[in-house]
Amino acid sequence: MQDDDEVPWSRPHWSEWSTTDLIRWCERRRIDLSGCFDREAVLDRVIQSAKEDMADAEDDTRREDSQFHVVRIASRVKTDGSYTRPPTLDRRNSLFGNRVERFQGVESDILPWLYRAGDKSRLYGIFFGNEFAYSLVWTRYKFWGRPGARPNRYEESW
Repeated sequence: MQDDDEVPWSRPHWSEWSTTDLIRWCERRRIDLSGCFDREAVLDRVIQSAKEDMADAEDDTRREDSQFHVVRIASRVKTDGSYTRPPTLDRRNSLFGNRVERFQGVESDILPWLYRAGDKSRLYGIFFGNEFAYSLVWTRYKFWGRPGARPNRYEESW
């Protein structure tokens, strides 16, 4: 199994993975393997983690249906500073360090949150419900903005 081979349908079922691949998968997701002394125990942890992720995703979807105005944020590592594929809300996707952030709020809360807790080396995807809306990055002009954004003349004079 390759490290970048994260699309689930491109791999065999977990039951066919080697013990090494199962352990590597758990380590990348920080799944505790203490007390696992054989392959079957590791496989049980993988299956348990997958079930929990699926239940979390279902809960998130139900919550979003009732709170459609709530904004969610996912992020991924910027690879070369250019605009690339946006992050996803799928917790199972870890390609380019994709992660769903622990932010839930309204759109006006995004920038204060990014200035307080944002990682300047990441690209942030803003979602309304499950729909991708736009991306934000730390620009070379030292502010959070859309990829390729430049300050206007008024802002440059400050």
